[in-house]
Amino acid sequence: VGGSGEREEEERVVVIEDHVVIEARATVEGRRVGQGTVVECVASVGHGAVVGKYCKISPLCAIASYEIIPDYTVIYGFNERRIDRSGVEAQRVKTAEAHVEILKKVEAAAKAASSARRAGG
Repeated sequence: VGGSGEREEEERVVVIEDHVVIEARATVEGRRVGQGTVVECVASVGHGAVVGKYCKISPLCAIASYEIIPDYTVIYGFNERRIDRSGVEAQRVKTAEAHVEILKKVEAAAKAASSARRAGG
């Protein structure tokens, strides 16, 4: 089937599923980040790692290269872990959608301000 070049290319691809939030200064080098997952600021997902659905990686936490994180895992503190099956998936999706809408408004306002500066100066 495919040669080693195809495998190398496949390893460089990161699949980000729907409603994922990756916050400022977070690093994601993994293979996949599952639906509804939140990677908070300055958290990192190592090369080739797979993060399940509806996970939360808290600020400054790290997932090792090639690690597989099960669905609903919360990583917090000093990389402590627990499973959160509180049933709030729908709320997490709504929150992610609201986050995107806010970012769109911020982007539009920044573009308008930039255009106004160019027109006025």
